[in-house]
Amino acid sequence: MSGNGEYLRCRVISTAHLSADDNALLDEITTREVEYGEWIHYVGGGYLLRLTARSAA
Repeated sequence: MSGNGEYLRCRVISTAHLSADDNALLDEITTREVEYGEWIHYVGGGYLLRLTARSAA
């Protein structure tokens, strides 16, 4: 293991396990320029959630 502790503090959620409404909401969040973009990322077929990210606000 490379020692990158952030790897252990993330979860990947497949779009196959989401409702259409949840997927639409997460898609909207990931395309915003501000707010929650630092803790959720679309990774092709799912979303990467950074559990330790904090809002700057």
